[in-house]
Amino acid sequence: MQHHKRQMANPEQARSLLRELYSAVADIETDNVNSAFIKIYNTNHWVEDKIPQNLCDNLNDTQTLFPATNMTLKLKLMTT
Repeated sequence: MQHHKRQMANPEQARSLLRELYSAVADIETDNVNSAFIKIYNTNHWVEDKIPQNLCDNLNDTQTLFPATNMTLKLKLMTT
């Protein structure tokens, strides 16, 4: 397992980011074979996309399966 550098100064920042991610607009698409793509649309509240993009990248590295499927979950931060 890779060790990733801490990106946020405190736990409250992380909780705030997760609340925004959970309420963000997102699309789910599949290639009907191997992957389920979650496209998360950013909000104007994010000063920069570096931290949420790093979160998506780190989650993608885990190669988590989409529930009840054999498709790998792939998150992508989309700009609007």
